[in-house]
Amino acid sequence: MMIALGGNSLSTKKKAGSISDQFFHARNTMNGLSKFIDLNYNICITHGNGPQVGNELLRMDLTSEKVPPLPLGVCVANTQGQIGYMVQQTLQNKLRELSIDREVVTLITQVIVNKN
Repeated sequence: MMIALGGNSLSTKKKAGSISDQFFHARNTMNGLSKFIDLNYNICITHGNGPQVGNELLRMDLTSEKVPPLPLGVCVANTQGQIGYMVQQTLQNKLRELSIDREVVTLITQVIVNKN
């Protein structure tokens, strides 16, 4: 089963998107997936990362005189890893809570976008 999470599902527009807020939203998401976990579905979770990339770019803009900025592709990969870590950790904790012994893996991806 494929489940897609938008970047705003972890970092809502009404909050600053602190890491604790994002973990809170990730835990709520995993609670919502419990039904599918109970049904023994193999789950693949994909996610957007627009707000997180925006925050990363802002951080770089604010610190660019002291720390060299990173290219957009690296920022995208960094935030994929960050979100993957949050999803993986909260899903592993949910599985442990349910006494289910299953592996959770995070995968960083690249996509070629047709310019047309």
